[in-house]
Amino acid sequence: MTVDVDRIVSEVIRRLSVLPGDRESPITEEDLSPRLEGRVVTLAALPRSLAGGSVTIPRDAIITPAARDELQNRGVQVHYSEVTTTAIAGKARLYAAVVAAKQSTSSLTKLIRAIEPSAEFEEVATQEAAVGAAVSAIENGQVSAIWTDRPAAAVCLSNRHEDVWAACGQDMTAIREAARTIPLNLLVVDSRIGVHLQQSVLRTFLQSVG
Repeated sequence: MTVDVDRIVSEVIRRLSVLPGDRESPITEEDLSPRLEGRVVTLAALPRSLAGGSVTIPRDAIITPAARDELQNRGVQVHYSEVTTTAIAGKARLYAAVVAAKQSTSSLTKLIRAIEPSAEFEEVATQEAAVGAAVSAIENGQVSAIWTDRPAAAVCLSNRHEDVWAACGQDMTAIREAARTIPLNLLVVDSRIGVHLQQSVLRTFLQSVG
């Protein structure tokens, strides 16, 4: 995470420039706090220099347990903004969370964006964080996909959430069948299958959900 110094300075100058008779809310700690814009706030996303004070994250962001513990240990208060991660991402149709992948991150990014150029892509550390982020995306009107080497567990965790319909398909036929029987909105991709099959399964999922 980087601190947007220009934004902070501009906001201070703007507030100081308000005429005495004008209505203007006072500068708050949230206005000046560093901001994180990812859907999942991980331990790795926290800057080492952050201690005390506060940090602002989107209201639908997920904080991993390790990151939450670290924030508490450093005495950092978390503010939730009114902005959602979907708004930040420009309302991408697809959100993809990757826990484990057969190929490199860059290769997987190319695979996903070759099918869905505007896809929102994020690496996460745990299965639980991936499911939480995928569910959050669905609640914001997106469809989601999770790459993991434990697909059965991901499907089980996902389907515990209301209005989430997850399925894992090893081929295109299985995905089409799932889409015919349930309002499918979350695809779990077994990261151990071949790269070309991963791509075909994702394409079929997006075609099936419309």
